[in-house]
Amino acid sequence: MKQKTLYFLIARDRDSNHIEVIPVKEDWGDSLENIDLFTTTFEKEQDLTNYFIETGEIHSINTDFFIAHRALDENNQSVLKLEEVLWHEDSKIKDIAKAASSGDITKAREAAQLLINAFCNRMKQDSSFYDRMIYQDTNLYPKFIRYFLDRKDQDTYDVKYKDGAWTQKSYPLLRNIIYNLNHEKKEEPDRKLLKDRLYQITRNEFYPGQGLLFEDGGLYGK
Repeated sequence: MKQKTLYFLIARDRDSNHIEVIPVKEDWGDSLENIDLFTTTFEKEQDLTNYFIETGEIHSINTDFFIAHRALDENNQSVLKLEEVLWHEDSKIKDIAKAASSGDITKAREAAQLLINAFCNRMKQDSSFYDRMIYQDTNLYPKFIRYFLDRKDQDTYDVKYKDGAWTQKSYPLLRNIIYNLNHEKKEEPDRKLLKDRLYQITRNEFYPGQGLLFEDGGLYGK
C-alpha cells in the first residue's frame, strides 16, 4: 500500500501567529482533494473563520488559512510547501476532484484540458497576467512556467501533452492554476516564522506520486 502525501489545513491567528491544524475528513491530514471540496463550499475566508469559531476549532476572527505539505524540489529533496485555500469562486476544481476520486479518468481529463486551455488563453491575451506568472513568485511549478518563457503564445496542445501529458494528471498543478486565474498572490509574511513547526507537522508524510490524478505516468512538481 503506497503512502500518500498528507495535506494539512492550517488556521493561523494573525495576532499571535498561533496555529491550529484543522481536520477535514481524517483525524490527522487529508488529501488535497478533500480539503478543496470542503473549502470551496465557503464564499470567503471570513465565512470559514466564522464556521470554525462556531465549532470551537479556533477563537480568533482574524485568521489566515492555508495548506501545508511536503513536496520534492528540483533537486529531489523533501521540502515544506504551502498552498493557498480555494473558495467558492474556484469551484471548477470540484469537477476534477470528484471525477478523479470516483475513477472517471475521461471526465477528469476533459475538465483538466478545459482548465489548461483557459490558462493558456489568459497568458496570450492578458499581458499583466503573463508578467505576473512569469516574473513573480507563484505556487505554480517552475517546470510548467518554463513552457511559457520563450513564447507568450505557447501552443495549448503542446502544453497539454508535453512530457507525457503530466499537466493533465497533476492535481496540485491544476488546482493552483485555478487559484492564479482567480486571485492575486496573498501576502502573509508571518507564515515564514512558522517554518520549523510546520515542517514537524508534515514530517514523514511525503509520497511523490500522490499528486497525480492517475497512475499511468506523469511528473510530480518538477
